[in-house]
Amino acid sequence: MDSPSSKEPVTDPDRLYECLLEVEPAFTDLAERAEMAGWSRLEVATALNGLAFARMTMLRQMEDGDRPH
Repeated sequence: MDSPSSKEPVTDPDRLYECLLEVEPAFTDLAERAEMAGWSRLEVATALNGLAFARMTMLRQMEDGDRPH
């Protein structure tokens, strides 16, 4: 994936949607490669969801000044 860069200012209400559009192709590619390796769609979706949740948790802890666990 090429490094996506935002074209919108931080205050733009469409910025998150733009980010979603930028990362979706790499996300889909990763999911499809995992499925081709033999994992079920539900397993892949659950794993990706878990990774996203763990990253969000870590980022929130860092914002609060806590060390990630």
